[in-house]
Amino acid sequence: MICTSSKQLNFAEFITQYGDNTSYELIDGELRDMQPNGVYEAVAGSIAGRIYSAFQMNEPHHHHQNLVGTFRCAT
Repeated sequence: MICTSSKQLNFAEFITQYGDNTSYELIDGELRDMQPNGVYEAVAGSIAGRIYSAFQMNEPHHHHQNLVGTFRCAT
């Protein structure tokens, strides 16, 4: 996290200026840039991929999916 401003903001100022921008958070009156980078981004991607795979494997009617559609493996 990188502090992007030295001025303390209150909640109303934060919402007015950054309300629609999910890249920033207000923490103890300080504006923080919440963009993931480097190692943190890689870890988050790995965790998301593992969660996705776990959900896919635990579906009641598990089908293999690709970008074109759903197909069943030939037996």
